[in-house]
Amino acid sequence: MLGWYVMHSNPQKEKWLYDQLDTLQIEAYYPSVRTKSGANKSKPYFPGYLFVNVDLQLTGTSLLQWILGSLGLVSFGREPACVPDGLLQRIRPHVDEINNI
Repeated sequence: MLGWYVMHSNPQKEKWLYDQLDTLQIEAYYPSVRTKSGANKSKPYFPGYLFVNVDLQLTGTSLLQWILGSLGLVSFGREPACVPDGLLQRIRPHVDEINNI
């Protein structure tokens, strides 16, 4: 079943991991905000984390753990933590608003 999960990245490798997931055609959301130091520079809204939308029964967790830049999925016990859809629906406009200020 398709769902959103949180991936933990290596320090300061969120964008790198996002690009790796994109190359593998895995849907991901990397919330980032522009810095004041430059229009093309950004920083992660959640340092060390990004979101992936996958069916874990098809993808499995080992693929996500062994992608370069990944520290695996955020889990409680051995169970990956699924993110409620409503949470991302609230985060996206908030990050967009920050970037448009």
